[in-house]
Amino acid sequence: MDWSTPHAGILLIDEAGYKSKAAPGVLDTWLRAGVGFNTSRYTSLTDPKRRRESGNNFHFIAADRQFWQNDPDGTPFRGIYGGFSIMEAPPGLNRISRYCELRLYARGAFDSRPSDLIALVASNTSWSKFAVDAALTNGQLAHRETTAITATYTAHLAPGVYAGVGLSYIHNPTRITHTPQTKDALNLLLSTLIFF
Repeated sequence: MDWSTPHAGILLIDEAGYKSKAAPGVLDTWLRAGVGFNTSRYTSLTDPKRRRESGNNFHFIAADRQFWQNDPDGTPFRGIYGGFSIMEAPPGLNRISRYCELRLYARGAFDSRPSDLIALVASNTSWSKFAVDAALTNGQLAHRETTAITATYTAHLAPGVYAGVGLSYIHNPTRITHTPQTKDALNLLLSTLIFF
């Protein structure tokens, strides 16, 4: 049996950061940055007829910070948080070249639901300029980015069991190309998470 995948290589990821957990009078802080390197051979988006290339990579930075504590002496992790993420990869080898996210969320906003999470997330996905230009050259309709705003509520139902509901508005919901009939999307999100 052949367990290999054509053109697949090794993916190496490393991350460094700083984390300070919430404590009475001490706000939760989490800073991190990382890089990845992939030896797999990818089709070049600058010239798809060229031989596959190795050396794909990415890098990211992210930060989350607690701004206010509901109950600093009892459950200091409860409160309001904010954060951001920025991830980038070479547009010549990746259809997504940049992803940016801003988030505002509350952990344990209600005394009766101390483990629940409310979140508002805005994200922007930038598509590879080479892939977009190739689509436009071929006469296709294409957009250079996708933007989404998502609001969710996640309830902690039992140990290891969570249920979520949310609403997401997406501007340019397709990957790169679209049709004249393509409109913005409004999605209802329902989820159940079980951790063992």
